[in-house]
Amino acid sequence: MAPQDPHILLQTLAKLEHLRDPRRAKSHRRFNRWVVRGDAEIHAVNDPDNPHPLRIHIRDVSWGGLGFVCDRFLLAQALWRVHFLYQEQVVGHQSVLVRHCRQVGDGLYLIGGQFVIDAGLMCLLGVDPHSACTSDGPEIIPAFFQAPSEVA
Repeated sequence: MAPQDPHILLQTLAKLEHLRDPRRAKSHRRFNRWVVRGDAEIHAVNDPDNPHPLRIHIRDVSWGGLGFVCDRFLLAQALWRVHFLYQEQVVGHQSVLVRHCRQVGDGLYLIGGQFVIDAGLMCLLGVDPHSACTSDGPEIIPAFFQAPSEVA
């Protein structure tokens, strides 16, 4: 994100917390959310128009996704890889699908992302990641796993 006074950013985030109607949010949520403040980078997945990572500030997190602020508008349904940072070092990463993006300030966007399974893992499980689409239904795909004792 563009350099900003941390106090202004925290004040903006606090205002956003007051905009949320807990009853309405609870009815749309499958998982509880926790307020988390931290820095991260997002990297576009398979999008040559976005070759450079973007800095973001995490707002909240749940088992199903996260909310964050960014200084760029992100298209809904776009796939990004979040690199969570601690002291400028990547401590974890997760793929997210942008579910919504709305402007909440001058050059500041509130974005909600849903966690998605990694495409590489899908390939290992025998699922072609290019076949994923909104019309896919729950399917049982046979997987053949070996016991750890058999692998050694």
